Amino acid sequence: MRERCGTLKDKDGNAFETAEEKCRAFTRHNLITEQAAERVAVGQQPRRIPSVDTMRQIHHALKKTRNDSAPGPDGVSWKLLKMLKDTSLGKAVLEDIGQVAGMSKAARMPEEWRAMKMVMIPKPGKDHTVVKGWRPIVLANVVGKLAEKLVALALQEHEELWHERAFAGRKGRGAIDSVMLMAYIAEQQPAGVIVGRDAQSAFNTVQRGHVRKILKDHTHLRDFIDDWLSPRQFEMEVDGQVIGKVTMTGGTPQGSPLSPALFTVYMSSVVREVERLLSQRGGGRQLQEGRRVSYWPLSFIDDVNGVRVGSEKELDKALEAAAEVAGVRWDRDKDWKGNKGRHLGVVMQDQRRHQKYRCQKTKAAWDVVRRLSKLPAKGKRMVLTQQLLPILTYGCELYPQPSEHQRRLAYEMYR
Repeated sequence: MRERCGTLKDKDGNAFETAEEKCRAFTRHNLITEQAAERVAVGQQPRRIPSVDTMRQIHHALKKTRNDSAPGPDGVSWKLLKMLKDTSLGKAVLEDIGQVAGMSKAARMPEEWRAMKMVMIPKPGKDHTVVKGWRPIVLANVVGKLAEKLVALALQEHEELWHERAFAGRKGRGAIDSVMLMAYIAEQQPAGVIVGRDAQSAFNTVQRGHVRKILKDHTHLRDFIDDWLSPRQFEMEVDGQVIGKVTMTGGTPQGSPLSPALFTVYMSSVVREVERLLSQRGGGRQLQEGRRVSYWPLSFIDDVNGVRVGSEKELDKALEAAAEVAGVRWDRDKDWKGNKGRHLGVVMQDQRRHQKYRCQKTKAAWDVVRRLSKLPAKGKRMVLTQQLLPILTYGCELYPQPSEHQRRLAYEMYR
């Protein structure tokens, strides 16, 4: 049973009581719904049999999906699709996915595959009486999501689209990889200051025109993604009620497998523009005579953190100018800087002390245990594997002590 939200208030103090009012408030806060060109209709598309490699990718991507994931509006789950994959119906569906995801020139995602339902869930530790204390979760039809998974993989094959220190949405480029690289750069630049910026409304800032420029040399990717970014309708559920349909006219949908990869590519263009502007203004990777600032940025979805040596003012100008080009807005309330800055939840200290870090993580884990102490045994096992262990072991690779102690502690908490 999903949690109900009581009276809500927006940033201006306006109160919302009914489900319809809350729906409108959530829509204004989370979606771009301004007027935009409609999706261009096309006739019947010629059927093409996907290549063997494409079908192999589809089966591999399907195998890696979770059986307990919620289905989309059509009620088809990953588990059901796996059960049907060897039947004549399932094979036909997978071939259709291969035709679309293979990005043959005429292929487009059918409108039914794009169907979605948005459900609002409370953000942990946030004020749930305000609109921004709730997170939108989009339940999409799994057939469309499988096609999007393959297009996300296709994006990864073009390294020229990604900044060299862009993480997330790429194989072998996870959060810990980013944290360890940031720690290394901070150690190599003892005079540097770690600075952080956060893109406001993240996925909502993606502009179709700018995506077309980024993908101008990749015709099939550009055409598929441009069509995928066209306006779409989906249902909004508030307090257990489905409140009509909402039209999303900008940005990328939350919950899509393609959104993180595309947004990371999008932010790569912003980071590259920052580096270009600094180079023009006399900045660079190494401070030399006449140069005023050097900057080593790392991006992780909507976070752009880096080490700065030199002028803070020059870097701020470059960050603002680069963001403006892509239509990105920085959330200035989340700006931070310092010699002991935090990157993706890990403090970058000059002399990192594992004991202090372990105490912080242990406290966070005990908070979870206290909240969920009345769960049955099966629920506790899920908490152990999905919450306690990730909390306790995250970031331990940075420290000389092994993380086995944290694992033992998690099992003691579980018992």
